[in-house]
Amino acid sequence: MIDRKLQSFAAWAEDTSSEADQPVTITVNGLVITGVVISGDEFTRCVADYIDRFSEHPDTEEMTLALREIFGALGDDEHPSRYIHLREAKILARSVGGPVRVPCWRAALEAVDGFTLGGLAI
Repeated sequence: MIDRKLQSFAAWAEDTSSEADQPVTITVNGLVITGVVISGDEFTRCVADYIDRFSEHPDTEEMTLALREIFGALGDDEHPSRYIHLREAKILARSVGGPVRVPCWRAALEAVDGFTLGGLAI
């Protein structure tokens, strides 16, 4: 079941006129993920930037083309309100010694177990 308050918060981020940096912390299947909520469009740009950096390495042309094909379609989501997108995400798990930092993160709202406004200082 999707938390309606979290869904409204994610929908607010979809409004590209929202420029406020709002940190959020969510839990998904035992993982704690903290970051700044962003729109789906900003998430797609974040992924594109990552792919561009990745493509600068030799012998990655085939992988780069595959990633562009997969993630290029993200901007065409029919139901963006089913996801929450974060930038500057940090993922905490018991099996990992410290936080894993990723430039962007996408989670299905249906998978989120809990959330709080604000980030974790880690």
